[in-house]
Amino acid sequence: MRAARMAHLRRLLCCSSLALVAAKRRSPSERTPERRSPRRGLLFAGDADPERYYNASWTPGPPQAWNSTRRLTSTNLIDPAAHAVTSLPGLPADWAGRHWAGMVDSDDRTGGRLFYWLFEKKESGPAPVIIWLNGGPGCSSMDGLFLELGPLKLAPRGATPALRTRGESWHRAAHALFVDQPVGTGFSRTSPRGYCKNDQCIVDQFETFLARLARSHPDLLLKDAATSVPIYFAGESHAGHYIPLMVQKLLYYATSGIQWDVKGAALGNAWVDPWHQYDATRAARALGIISDQEASRIVVKEKSCQAKLSRGTYVSKECWDLLDDVLRVTRTRAGRIGLGANQYDARDAVRSSRFFPPDHERVEAYMNRPDVRTALHVDRASQRFRECADPPYDALRHQDGLGVVPTLRRLLDGPKAVRLLFYNGDMDLICNHLGVERSLAALAWTGRDQFRDQRRRAWIRGDVTVGHVRRAKNLELLVVRDSGHMVPMDQPEIALDMIDSFITGKPIGGDPPAPGACANSCALEARHHGRFRRYRGSGHF
Repeated sequence: MRAARMAHLRRLLCCSSLALVAAKRRSPSERTPERRSPRRGLLFAGDADPERYYNASWTPGPPQAWNSTRRLTSTNLIDPAAHAVTSLPGLPADWAGRHWAGMVDSDDRTGGRLFYWLFEKKESGPAPVIIWLNGGPGCSSMDGLFLELGPLKLAPRGATPALRTRGESWHRAAHALFVDQPVGTGFSRTSPRGYCKNDQCIVDQFETFLARLARSHPDLLLKDAATSVPIYFAGESHAGHYIPLMVQKLLYYATSGIQWDVKGAALGNAWVDPWHQYDATRAARALGIISDQEASRIVVKEKSCQAKLSRGTYVSKECWDLLDDVLRVTRTRAGRIGLGANQYDARDAVRSSRFFPPDHERVEAYMNRPDVRTALHVDRASQRFRECADPPYDALRHQDGLGVVPTLRRLLDGPKAVRLLFYNGDMDLICNHLGVERSLAALAWTGRDQFRDQRRRAWIRGDVTVGHVRRAKNLELLVVRDSGHMVPMDQPEIALDMIDSFITGKPIGGDPPAPGACANSCALEARHHGRFRRYRGSGHF
């Protein structure tokens, strides 16, 4: 078995031009060296039926018996003192905060246990909590902790101690909880047949985990025995699929006996609506990395992709070609195959995106140190840490094209409406901002017309335009300049300002500047809008 698996991995890395070991959102081709050819048949534009597709989206069912309220309220709590992190290897001398890490039961039936790392807010006192999730599926939230927004980061290669504190950490705004989920991700573990195969499993296990953690840390996570502190979810990429469903579960279908005070969710480069997001040609054309003619040849496949989605086929070559073909074009010039665009950051020229994000292999090396595993109270039975694990991805890959649009409508318009912030780096291709904007413009909710009519407003810090914002009611869209798939990694100060404003209820980017106050940033904004208007008029939008 081991020899066969190693041979399989060698074929994966050698034969697949898009093989990715580490990524925030992975295509089926990144895990499987050969794609099965889809069933051939003539697909007409009329076969693409968005209403049929959206009506087929997942809706919650009854909670599973093993996640009953009785079990959640009475068993399997943890002792916070036993999970306190007191001797983390490489911790810098200037570290002064409290933090806890370890494993919490998420599924009594299959032995599922989720790994978490919780940091107390830098300034003591009552505070909300940010729950951070990375995507994949199957990619660890330790990426977010060490490479993007957590209190700790890796020191430069060869330096000691191994870690440094991060000045732009999000635990300045709230308690910060990093969770590896679904089971099989990072150190989180389950039995061989216990991997989640659907969203019901994911949200049920997450509430089980969160209720047990909250009752184990009532001083940080509960206002009283029956009510949580304010909760803000945040995450990126495929976490855009998880998070709306988790928020809906906690607000409308909770079984734990806790009233979850979920205030909002910040979704970075989020995968929420495959109908509008599989296509990468619009973003590639806007960035100038493919021509009008090349974009026209590729984008015609979008209708075939949407026809597949309408029929309930959520993994297909037609859909993935809308990104893969763009990357092939960027790699092939003058008849030669060479460097091409990085699907996570179009500014990079790469042979493969599997080395993204930078330093993920160092995170793996650090987390796999025996002394680190001991300090973080990791189960001995937990698997070796990998930035992106295959088993949870394999169990969920069949629903790659399943979106969460009906859930977004409910979160925006429902009786327990929450604030939703979509933020995107402008250089990402795989979850690009034009796909997110198309999705939000088409979203059927009470603020749709207002959102469509809103002009983008520049976010100006100092004398520099750092992004553009659109806002309507409880929905905001922020496009951050000069950043890719992982905005906090590329623009940490801007990301901290963003999340602090989001939690405190302030407008992202502040109030509009007074006339004449923006100096040459206004000229930059005018040029940006001019390019965007010309692009919209080209017929590719």
